[in-house]
Amino acid sequence: MKTLGMLVGFTSILALLAAAGCGDDPAGTGGNGGSGAAGGTGGTGGTGGAGGAGGVGGMGGAGGGGGGGAKANVRVAHLAPDAPAVDFCVQPEGGEFVGPVLKSLGATEGLPYPNVTRYLELDETTYTARLVAPNAADCTQSLAGLPDIPGVKVTGGEFYTLAAIGELAAGAQNAFEVKAFVDDGVPAAGKVKLRFVHTSPDAPNVDVGLGKGDTFTKLFADVPYPMEGMIDGKAYLETDPIAGAAVSVRVANMNDDVLTIEPVDVPGGAIVTAWAIGKLAGAPNAPLKALVCVDNMPTDLLTTCNVAP
Repeated sequence: MKTLGMLVGFTSILALLAAAGCGDDPAGTGGNGGSGAAGGTGGTGGTGGAGGAGGVGGMGGAGGGGGGGAKANVRVAHLAPDAPAVDFCVQPEGGEFVGPVLKSLGATEGLPYPNVTRYLELDETTYTARLVAPNAADCTQSLAGLPDIPGVKVTGGEFYTLAAIGELAAGAQNAFEVKAFVDDGVPAAGKVKLRFVHTSPDAPNVDVGLGKGDTFTKLFADVPYPMEGMIDGKAYLETDPIAGAAVSVRVANMNDDVLTIEPVDVPGGAIVTAWAIGKLAGAPNAPLKALVCVDNMPTDLLTTCNVAP
C-alpha cells in the first residue's frame, strides 16, 4: 500500500491540482465487483453473482452487477477531529454487508482525519453503513461500538459525500455522527463551482467571502454547523475562474478574519468544496483549518485535498 505525504503550505489550488494527494493517505488498487475479478485502475469491476448485490466499484471501475442501471457515486469524508482512522461496510437493502470497503481496495490503514475518499460506485438502492476498524477481518464489529447508519438512499447518476463529523468525547458540544451531503459532480465548461461546508464542531455560525480585512466581500452568510453555505437557495456558487484571490472565514456578522487562504487560483472546470474542520478552541492536534478539495480531481483512492492555511 502506498502512502502519500501530507501537503502543507497552501499556495494555490492550481498547485493542489498537480499534487499527489491529501493527508497521509492510503492508496487503493482496483475495485471488486461482487464475486467477479477485481477491476484495475480505470478498468471494469467484475460481475456480481447471480441474484447477489453488486460490489463497490473502485479506482474508476464499475461495481459488479447486482442489477442494471446507472450507478450512484459515493465517497466518505473523515472530518471528526478526535476519531481514529476508519474503514466502512455497506449493506444494500435486503442484502448482506459488503466490506470492509477500503481494505478490499488495498487500504489496510483505513481513512485517517482529515481525508476524503474518491467517489466509489454503488448500485441504486437504500443502504445501511457501518464504520469498522482499519484492517478489520470482516464487518461484524462496529468501530468503538458506534451504531449503524441506516437509510442511506442513493440514486443512480447522483453524487454523495458521507461525512463523519462531530466528536466522540463524552459531553462534546456536537456529538459524533455521519451526515450525508448531495454533491454536484458535473463540471461547468469555463466556470468553477464552489461550495463551503461548516464541520468545525465547536465553531459558531460563520461568514465566508472573498478578500480580507477591509476588502472582504461576503459570499456565504451565517453558515451554521453542520450545514452548507447557501446562495440564492443553492449550495454551489458558479462563477468565473479565480486568480490570485484571498478567501476568508469570519464569525458571522463580525469584522475579524478567523482564517484567510491566499493566493487562491481556481481554473475553469473545477468543482471545489472547502470544509471548515478542526476546533476553534485551540485543539493542538486539530486546530481550526479549511480542508480544500477539488472534487473532480481524484488521486488513487482519495479526492485531491489540501489543509489550509
